[in-house]
Amino acid sequence: YGVCMCVYVCVCVCMCDVFAVEDGTATAVFLDLPSPWEAIPHAVRALSAAGGRICSFSPCVEQVQRSCTALRDQGFQEIQTFEGIERPYQLSRKRVFSWGRSTQYLVFFS
Repeated sequence: YGVCMCVYVCVCVCMCDVFAVEDGTATAVFLDLPSPWEAIPHAVRALSAAGGRICSFSPCVEQVQRSCTALRDQGFQEIQTFEGIERPYQLSRKRVFSWGRSTQYLVFFS
C-alpha cells in the first residue's frame, strides 16, 4: 500500500520508561493495555511537537475514566470516547444488512 516508509509498528512493554520510538517522532499512538493511563505520559513524549493523536482501547468504563483523566492532565482538550458493539452482518455482492441487535459490548476507545 505504499505506507512502509511512514508507518512504524512497535509492540513493546511500555509500562517502563520509554517507548521504542524517538521522542517527538510519532503522529499517533495506539494503546491496548491493562492500565493505559500509566503509559499516557510516555505516549505524549513520543508524539510530534506539531501534534498527534492517542487512541486507547479499554474493555471497561473505569479504564476509560482513568485514561481520560490522564489525557486531561497532559493537556489534551478534545477527548472523545466511542463504544464498539458487536453486531453480526451478512455480506453479499449486492447489499449488506444486519442480522439483529447485540447487547454484548466489545470495547471503548478514547
